Amino acid sequence: MTTPGEKIVLLEALSARNRERIEQLHDDIHGGPSVEWAQSIRGRLHTMQSAIEAADKLADATRELVREQKRARESRFKTWQLVTATIIGLLTAAAPYVILLAH
Repeated sequence: MTTPGEKIVLLEALSARNRERIEQLHDDIHGGPSVEWAQSIRGRLHTMQSAIEAADKLADATRELVREQKRARESRFKTWQLVTATIIGLLTAAAPYVILLAH
């Protein structure tokens, strides 16, 4: 059976190991003397977040470009229809006069 003094020594040893491990985890997460910022978890997460934000902006720009191209195609088609309708209308309006002049 262990004595209270031995239990205290054992608990102090466990506490020291836990403190070292917690300090190591803190260094891994936040960067520290043993870990560069770019290699720390926070540094890598920051890099990934920046890349995701850039990809989102690129996707937004791509969607806007596609919308603009679609609008341009639709407006060209409408312009073509307008020109055709105008020509047909003018020919229809001028047809009686052409018939009168031809007779």
